[in-house]
Order: sequence, then C-alpha cells, then structure tokens
Amino acid sequence: MSLSTSLITKSPPLPSSITLVKQPIIRQSSIPIQSMMVTQIHSILDNIDSVLDKIQAQANSFIVGCGPAGIAAAIDLQAVSQLKFIVFEARNRVGGRVSTDTTIFGINTSIDLGAQWLHHYRPENPLRPSI
Repeated sequence: MSLSTSLITKSPPLPSSITLVKQPIIRQSSIPIQSMMVTQIHSILDNIDSVLDKIQAQANSFIVGCGPAGIAAAIDLQAVSQLKFIVFEARNRVGGRVSTDTTIFGINTSIDLGAQWLHHYRPENPLRPSI
C-alpha cells in the first residue's frame, strides 16, 4: 500500500492553528503502523496544547531567538510597554550566531565565531568606517 501525503490537524484548532504534515517516508506500510503513527501524532499535539496553554498564561508576546535581534527586541519591548513576553532560544546560550569559543586553542586563547559579515551598510553604523 502506498502512503499518500496527508494533512492532520488537531480539533479544535489553537489560535495559531497547529498543523502537521505527514510525509510519505515509508513506501510500503500496513494499516496498524499508520494508525499507530496517527495516535502518536495526536499524543504529541495534546502535549503541545498543554504547553501552549501554560505559556499563554504567562505571557502575551513571544520573541523567537536570543541573538542580537532578539535581545534588542526584548530590551525595546520592555522599555516601551507593560507587555509580558517570553524569549525562546533553541541553544543553551544567548548570542545567536555570535559566540566565543575557548576550547579550540585552549583556555587562555579565545576565538570569536559567527557574525563574520555586517548587515546594514548605512552611514549611522558605527563599524562602517572600518570596512
């Protein structure tokens, strides 16, 4: 039996409408495996619902990423409003693509990684004269 791409949505949809697309990874599959996959997907969606409910109770704004732009957005949002917000970061550190590594060459020598090009080549950019 060939699996076709199917669209699975949890009902009722959340305000952000969680949608999961199941790709046909397995070419030949039996009905019980398909049913098990659907059951697991619904279990995952139930867990997402409970996590989102807890998050939405704590904040009404969200910032994705704790790189320079995310940090700047959080500082600006905190300065101009009383909104509660949460910053989400996938890594175990802040800084986005900017980081310092002390393990490559030893503890007394550090190397800066990431941020190897500058955006916004505008006159007000303080680093423009050095480019």
